[in-house]
Amino acid sequence: MPLAEPLSERDHALRLLAAQGERARAGAGRLVLLRGATGTGRTALLGAAAEQAAGQGMRVLRGRGTPEDGGADWGVARQLFGADADFLREPPASAGTSPAEHRRTQGVLLWRLLETYARRGPLFVAVDDAHAADPA
Repeated sequence: MPLAEPLSERDHALRLLAAQGERARAGAGRLVLLRGATGTGRTALLGAAAEQAAGQGMRVLRGRGTPEDGGADWGVARQLFGADADFLREPPASAGTSPAEHRRTQGVLLWRLLETYARRGPLFVAVDDAHAADPA
């Protein structure tokens, strides 16, 4: 959804993010962390950067860490990947599988899903309020 009004004083940050997007599209993966105090516009900047990435032909995956998830495992991953990540909701397949083994298996499957997405084209993965995400 387009921004209702332009972000003030964020041109420099958007240019930096666009440059990182260019590098990612050229095959060099990037991690960008936006930091700032509450109310400084991180969410709006992330939204603008996601729009910018989509406009550059990147596939955009968005999620948000929230305390309201009740600590549900893989909450942000399920937001990012939607129905493709339904396997994250499944209980262990056998009674002989420990919770730790099951979580490891889910992590491997999630990594493979991310690799599949990345093979199809460049990704922009945006997680707002990652500090509030579940530990999985």
